[in-house]
Amino acid sequence: MKAGDAALFTLIHDYLKIYLPRQHNVSPNTLRSYQKALEELLDYMKEQEQIPLGSITFEHLTANTAFMFLEYLEAEQNCSILTRNARFAAIRAFMDYAADHDMVLVANLNKLKKVPFKKPDYTAGVDYMSMTAITAIIEQPDANTPKGLRDRFFMILLYDTGARVQ
Repeated sequence: MKAGDAALFTLIHDYLKIYLPRQHNVSPNTLRSYQKALEELLDYMKEQEQIPLGSITFEHLTANTAFMFLEYLEAEQNCSILTRNARFAAIRAFMDYAADHDMVLVANLNKLKKVPFKKPDYTAGVDYMSMTAITAIIEQPDANTPKGLRDRFFMILLYDTGARVQ
């Protein structure tokens, strides 16, 4: 593709305005997140790589540029590893979409897929309730009434099956 080619911005527009909301039916929050990731990448290329916004093409979106952008997010923007990985997932998803529309981009996509997601340094632990606390909660409904018996049954069912609020 030639410098100044509008294919990149046309595909970004179609991806954010047609494909994600209408064909892929993503939530507004997901759409906003993907849009923010692409905006941050373009801003990075404009400011850090010194490429005028109108001149950015797919030739500039290399795996190395994506890697440097991810490093920039962590080092300069103080983004967490989870945020970094979310931005990277959005960029990879867009490049996957773009490669479906332009076969020339498949090689770029394959190189981008070799950039690994970063693993967090920590694993979030889960604080479980003690058996005393669980027993106290389950014994709250009055088992001598039909509604209390029903409520206790559902509480035990939820506990035994590990049901979540979601």
